[in-house]
Amino acid sequence: MKTAKAFIFEYGIRGWNMDEFAKEVGITKRTLYKYMNSKESLIEAALVDYIKETQKELADQLNHTADFNSGIHIILHIFPELVTKMQSKIIKDIYKHYPSIEKTIFQKREEFSYEIIKFIQKGKTLGIVRTEIKDMAIVEAVQAFILYYAKNNPDTLSIKLRESIDLLLNGIIQGDKNNVNV
Repeated sequence: MKTAKAFIFEYGIRGWNMDEFAKEVGITKRTLYKYMNSKESLIEAALVDYIKETQKELADQLNHTADFNSGIHIILHIFPELVTKMQSKIIKDIYKHYPSIEKTIFQKREEFSYEIIKFIQKGKTLGIVRTEIKDMAIVEAVQAFILYYAKNNPDTLSIKLRESIDLLLNGIIQGDKNNVNV
């Protein structure tokens, strides 16, 4: 998957073919098709691998934060960078040329959601996050931001995502917002 991700990040999804990929990994095209039945399945597998890596990195960072404010910092500043490592044009092309991959992204969101929900619940326990707000509503809002900007405004995805998450976080914080450094 490492080579597939490298191809996608360097050439996009249309700047290479399966012959070139097989040559790069040192196998025949026929052998490649024994493992991946299409370019779409290769792109999907690479994307799923990338999503899993991103989720793991975010979860590891959230699980090792010293306090809630550090977690807010990760979500506000680091998470958009993790999401936008993949070039915005690639995201748009994937949705345009391989719409079935979008379904896979939706399926993977549950794994991502669990880590964010745990973090939100920690904030509620600490009295920082408003308790009346549903955890999943927050997660769905962040996911909606990602999908919206990836499809409609991919060139400014990182900036727009950071602004949207900041807006969302300022809306969920209880009491004195000066206690949370976002």
